[in-house]
Amino acid sequence: MSFVPAVFKKELSQYFTPISLIETVVKMVGVGITDKVVDPAMGTGDFLAAALAERKHDDDIHQRLFDIDRNQSAFELAIVNMILNKDGQTGLKRADSIENHKLWEAEMNVAFCNPPFGSRTLEKRESVLKAYDLGYKWEEDDSGLLSRTDEVLPSQQLGILFIERCWKMLVDGGRLGIILPEGYLSGARYKYLRKWILDHFIVHALVELPRRMFVKSDADLRSNILVLEKKDTENADPGHKVYASMVRKVGYKLSGDFSATPQQDPETGLILHDEDNDPILDSDFNRVLDEYASFKAMTNSQWEGAHLRDILNHPDLDMKPRRLVPRAVQLMHSLDSDPKVVRLGDIAKVITTSVRVSDEKNKSEFFRPIEGQNIRAVEGIVSPGDPERGWHIAQRKASTCYPIKQYDIMVGLVRPERRNVGLVLDGDDNLVGIKDGVAVVRATNKKYPAGWLFYALRREETRIQMWINAGGTSYGKLSIGQIEDLKLRVDDDIDSINKNVMAWVKAQNEALKAWQNIGTPEDRKPILNSPLIGLIENADDSGED
Repeated sequence: MSFVPAVFKKELSQYFTPISLIETVVKMVGVGITDKVVDPAMGTGDFLAAALAERKHDDDIHQRLFDIDRNQSAFELAIVNMILNKDGQTGLKRADSIENHKLWEAEMNVAFCNPPFGSRTLEKRESVLKAYDLGYKWEEDDSGLLSRTDEVLPSQQLGILFIERCWKMLVDGGRLGIILPEGYLSGARYKYLRKWILDHFIVHALVELPRRMFVKSDADLRSNILVLEKKDTENADPGHKVYASMVRKVGYKLSGDFSATPQQDPETGLILHDEDNDPILDSDFNRVLDEYASFKAMTNSQWEGAHLRDILNHPDLDMKPRRLVPRAVQLMHSLDSDPKVVRLGDIAKVITTSVRVSDEKNKSEFFRPIEGQNIRAVEGIVSPGDPERGWHIAQRKASTCYPIKQYDIMVGLVRPERRNVGLVLDGDDNLVGIKDGVAVVRATNKKYPAGWLFYALRREETRIQMWINAGGTSYGKLSIGQIEDLKLRVDDDIDSINKNVMAWVKAQNEALKAWQNIGTPEDRKPILNSPLIGLIENADDSGED
């Protein structure tokens, strides 16, 4: 992790795996006394080294380790790594694992893999793609059934092919620990991939990793641990339990010098040490290992978290860990069974109409744009931006925007876990919402007025829904459809809540009015560029620098 990324493979989207993550995956999967272990994308062989450490009293483990990588530098570093770990007999091969798809076929009991993934790492050889189900085009019929066609794809991501490559190597009942990007686990684009995984594996565990886990390898994306078991039958038990969790603390800083982060006594701040007087790292990996051990000891009926049916019943077969953690599953089951729950799209309007700020009649007009950053998440207030001409908004952000009215509710599409839901207090007729950053919810049913909708959308259980539905490999992002499908519990006095919210609105407007009487408009206007340039008069009467 310290020097390899700088030497090679940056251009191949291959991210070298932190040791703490490797050790966690190896412990979750487990290596038995007779297990043959393989990594078909070995990099520098760290998964094998961790397997050696896990079986340090196993004299035969050296004979049961197999790795393959086509990169010469990786192969040479893996040899050095294994020698340093007192192993000179490991079955390391320098070859193209994807091309040699029959190598070690159905021979391995355990596979570990952190494959290269991304649109830059593609397999384009038809002769190779034909050897994989996932090298073909998949189609979905009107009933939602996905099936493989006879059409070979022009290319396929190596990260996807490596999933099937691991399956080919495993015996029935063999176990796989693999790291995959979140994009593979959610969204309609990769539904066929999840269908293939569910048809060929039993899903035991899904663990979301922090977005910056691989930042030291110049990768800023959210990835996940999957623990899978090769199925020996096509039948699936929908009641099979599935462990899901999330890791946020990894034992070291995810920026700067990447230094270790030890645990501290909550009262004194003193660093905690283990029995060998070594600092105990502040990491969620130990919690995950303890939870997973308890999970495995439970029966399907005892487990209060996710089961396979929670994946199969989702229209996109969504496998995001955050959607399947126990708290999220329990919340969604509660909402699904509550007769007092209403769907947001059935009681209010999520705006889709547009105003084109770049049109001839609008391009010279002033508009006050509202983006996600204009929602003050803590207070729930929307603070529109300073006036900009329509052409400038079109050039800077978007040519079409949402027309905004007073008491519209703005929902930020990015990072919804931040409770970024705000109420528009301004009554100006020149407010516009930037489509890429916000959605607009408008009260249209007198039974569910704007004040109550604002309260309902800011409730913790609504925020959890937005958080678990947000997708993407970087920051989570919501779609308009996901906002329309939010479930709101109507178990309170709507009129009383609406009255309280409107009293709050009145107080906010009075405070804003008082604030506007302090100083001049220039005193409140931000300088958006350098102090020197900010002192120069701008001929544009919008006051923009």
